[in-house]
Amino acid sequence: MICKEKIKQAAQIIKRGGIVVFPTDTVYGVGCSITSEKAVKRIYNIKSRQNRKPLIVFIRYKSELKKFVESVSGNARNLINKFWPGKLTLIFKAKRNLKKWQKSNTDTIGIRIPDNPVVLALIKASGPMLTTSANFSGDKSSGRFSDIPKEFISKSDLAIECDQKSKGAESTVLDVSVKPFRILRQGEVKIKSVKTLTS
Repeated sequence: MICKEKIKQAAQIIKRGGIVVFPTDTVYGVGCSITSEKAVKRIYNIKSRQNRKPLIVFIRYKSELKKFVESVSGNARNLINKFWPGKLTLIFKAKRNLKKWQKSNTDTIGIRIPDNPVVLALIKASGPMLTTSANFSGDKSSGRFSDIPKEFISKSDLAIECDQKSKGAESTVLDVSVKPFRILRQGEVKIKSVKTLTS
């Protein structure tokens, strides 16, 4: 596997509460263990990002959804089966027992299974991660490693340089916690029938 030599090292760092920069199928991301509040705070500080903007959970298997969400409707399940792994982030009602830093202020949680062998291997080795784009808040996201500011890289514990075929466009974000479903960000995935879907 590409970049295999760094995946084990990155997983160990994440398990210890560190943060890692990595490629995805959309833009480069930065992430940490979903269990580490300290690491989450570091990511917010590095990005100069407001705390009210929640991070996205990356999982490896669809079966892991039940750990984080209250329920999955039939229409949401259809979207998952069609677009995961892929460039679609879904917003669900979060489980009540999740920690404050693991979900939004409105008790929702964004989840995606990315379609990239490097990050999938990393998630498999380290467990679910809280993630966001590897850029300073307000700056453009980077589809190539060389476009990430060196200052940003230096503030992470490890960076996996491994450019994949990506247009550098972010994922589409769809809120399936409301009825009807609502597009929060239009990315590479075009969902023409969203207006007709209900949860």
